[in-house]
This record gives sequence, structure tokens and C-alpha cells, in this order.
Amino acid sequence: MDEENFGFCPRCGAKLQQSANFCPDCGNILKEDAVNHGAGYGAYADTRTGKDRPMKGMFLAAFVLLVIYSVYSVSEGIYLIVNAEGIFQIMDDMFVDMFGTGIVDYIYDDMGIMITEAEYVESFRMMGYISLISGIFSVIAAVLCYMRRRKNIAIAAIIASTLVTLVIAGILNIVIGFLVAYFVYRSPEYFID
Repeated sequence: MDEENFGFCPRCGAKLQQSANFCPDCGNILKEDAVNHGAGYGAYADTRTGKDRPMKGMFLAAFVLLVIYSVYSVSEGIYLIVNAEGIFQIMDDMFVDMFGTGIVDYIYDDMGIMITEAEYVESFRMMGYISLISGIFSVIAAVLCYMRRRKNIAIAAIIASTLVTLVIAGILNIVIGFLVAYFVYRSPEYFID
């Protein structure tokens, strides 16, 4: 708590103003007179809101997960839509190599399900559209979180992104989606409106 520490906070390294009694980032007490006037640790409350408040904790985790999922889901969706025939051909060749018969014949022989090559290719495209729509909802949520606007719409977009994938996603995907929505819900101080 001496004068030479006032360039940066000794606890978190944040830049400080010369007259600061508390670190604006971590609340660290910087001057003796703040202690003598009854302001103990934690008395500093970060009053910054919206864009002034740096992303931290749950909100930062939610934002990073949204960005990662957005990039992955949109990329996967476009890839599946554009390359559905190629994916089918690769899988069909693998089944011929492994089982001596194409995937459509294997499914019919093994499971008794009649599916055509065109239906199989269309199922890849459908998964691509689902992934793309989910990714678009996630992009909307990530942009709103980045802009610190419309918290409730951001949460709704995250939930919509999660629900769209119910058809093709595993339980882990769904749990993470609702967890991200919860993180954003618990971070109202980061939003302007």
C-alpha cells in the first residue's frame, strides 16, 4: 500500500489512476486511508456496465463457446450441404471394402430398412441444413453478446440453436447449449439493455 505501486495494481496488474483507493478490476485496497475510513476488502463495487466492463468469468466462457460453436456449426453445415454426394460415395466405398456390399444394400440386408442412395444423400443435406440453422442462431447470440445488447434475445437465440440440434445432437451438445444460455442469463451486468 505504498506510493510506488500506483502505476499498476499489485494484485491483478490493472492500470491505475494516481488517486485510486481501490483497483477498478479486482477491488484490491491501494491506500491506507481507504482502510482507515472503514472501507474493507470488497467495499469497491465494479459499477461499470455494458461495453465498459471487460468480459470475465461465466460471460467470457459463454462468449468463447458461442464463437467456437458458431464457426464449427456453420462450417459443418455448409460442408454437408455442398459435399453430400461425395460423403455418401466415401462411405459407400468404405462399406464395399469392409463388408463387400454398398451402404444402401448393407442397411437393407442388416436392418431390413429400404433406403435409396438419393434418400441417403438427402439425409446428409438435411443434417447440413440443421447444423447451419443452429450455427446462425449461435452467430446471432454471439454478436449480441459482443455488442452487449438484447440479453433476452441472445438467450433465446442460444436456446433456439440448442433445440434445433435436438434431432442430430448428442446429450452433451444439448447440456452445453443450456449451460451457455444459463451463463448469459447470470451475466446481466454485461448488457446495456
